Amino acid sequence: MLRIKNISSIIFFFLLLPHTSTSQSNQSYPDNFVGVYLGPNLSGFMGDYTANIEGKSGKLRLRTQYGLFGKININRDFSVFTGLHIILNGALTKNKESTSATVTINTVAKTNLTTFSVPGMFTLTPRREYGVMLGPQFDLIISAKEPWYGSENNKPVNYQEDVIDKFNRTGLSVAVGAYYLFLNGVSMHIRYTQGVTSITKKEFGNTLPYSIQLYMGINIYQD
Repeated sequence: MLRIKNISSIIFFFLLLPHTSTSQSNQSYPDNFVGVYLGPNLSGFMGDYTANIEGKSGKLRLRTQYGLFGKININRDFSVFTGLHIILNGALTKNKESTSATVTINTVAKTNLTTFSVPGMFTLTPRREYGVMLGPQFDLIISAKEPWYGSENNKPVNYQEDVIDKFNRTGLSVAVGAYYLFLNGVSMHIRYTQGVTSITKKEFGNTLPYSIQLYMGINIYQD
C-alpha cells in the first residue's frame, strides 16, 4: 500500500511539474521583443545560371548575415516574426578543368550577392522561450559581383565585375525555422529559405536561391 501511495505521489508531482514550469516561464519570458543578430549562412543556387565562366554552378558557399529581428505576440500560442536583414549570399561556379601546354587551368567565379530581406513568418509559440516559424520573405538584391581567379585569359586577379544586370532585383522566398530564447535575452535561430521566384533574367538562366542560416541574437527591447 505504501509503495502504491509513493508511486501515486511521484506521478502526481510530474503531472504538476509542466504546469509549474510553464507558469514560471510565462512570468520570466517577454511576449514581444526586438533584437539584433549576426551569424553564418550556407547559400547556393538551384537551376541553371550563366556565370562569367563556363562551368557548374549551385555549389554552397559560406557567407554571413546581420540585421534586426522582432517578435510580435498575437496570443499565448501564436506570434508574427519579422525583421530587416542584410544577407550576404551567392553561389560558387567552377569551370571544367582545361589543359593547355600541359598546364591545368582552374577558374572559379564566386557570385557575391547582397540581399535586403524582410520576412513575415507565422510563428507557433507553445512556450514563450521557443517557437517554430513558417512564412513568406520579400527579397531585394542590392548588389551582385563576380570576382575572377587565376586564369591567364581572364581579367586581373581580384578584379570584381558588377553583374547586377543579370539579376531581377526583387524576389520572393519561403522561410521556415525555429528560435530559442534564453532568460538573459540572448537567442539562437536556425532558418532555411527557399526562393520561389527566379532571381536571374531569362537570358542568364532560371535560378532559385536558397540558404541555411544559423545566427545568434540579443534583445535590445522586450516587454
